[in-house]
Amino acid sequence: MNDRFSLNGKAKHPIKAASSDFETRSKVLRSKTEERLNHLTGLWRELEKKLLSRQQPRVVVYDYYKEPIYESCGPPDNNYVYCIGIAKVAGKWRLCLGEYNEYDEETRGGTISWRPIADCSMEERAAAAKHVGKLEATIVETGETFLPKLDEAIRELEDRLADI
Repeated sequence: MNDRFSLNGKAKHPIKAASSDFETRSKVLRSKTEERLNHLTGLWRELEKKLLSRQQPRVVVYDYYKEPIYESCGPPDNNYVYCIGIAKVAGKWRLCLGEYNEYDEETRGGTISWRPIADCSMEERAAAAKHVGKLEATIVETGETFLPKLDEAIRELEDRLADI
């Protein structure tokens, strides 16, 4: 056992060795966490592939949490919104988590700040997992509502081409 020495060189108090129990528990927890995090990451990658195969080439958003913003001079009913969705990031469609200010989005055409799910923290990925089912339903609903708009645009352009 090591001893601490005072300025006069005489031992004052013995130094206790680091707890081997603490080190062992810490290593086991780290190992288990890494194992589960790797598994979670693999599941998210597989899910991203499947959702992208169902998604139309357009942004899809599912808002899963609204956090009120309390400002003395701000607009009433202003919320910071957290969402999961599919967005184009760096030229590729990705499964992402996003954040935006609801008031800015509605009044000034604000944008959603997207981050690919793979770049999010493990806490964010774990929390978002329970919202995947709603995102999947939103993907289908978005496609169903957008298809008639595409048909209308096609008819409009075909009519214009016929007139030219």
